[in-house]
Amino acid sequence: MSRLGKVPLTVPKGVTVNVADGFLRAKGPLGEQLVTMDEAAPVTVGAAGVLVSRTGDGRHERSRQGLVRRM
Repeated sequence: MSRLGKVPLTVPKGVTVNVADGFLRAKGPLGEQLVTMDEAAPVTVGAAGVLVSRTGDGRHERSRQGLVRRM
């Protein structure tokens, strides 16, 4: 896994992030964002922030990890 992929994304104060039913929902003071998740890049939400991992080391999994991380 890349070094950036190992670092959890920080969630700003006032923003909530939930992962359920294949969707990632981020809600904050500026609005709400709903993103459909890809099976190649599972997302976990913890106390440290949002961590995007990948299911393998193939080209598809690596590219999806970076894409989901940027969204």
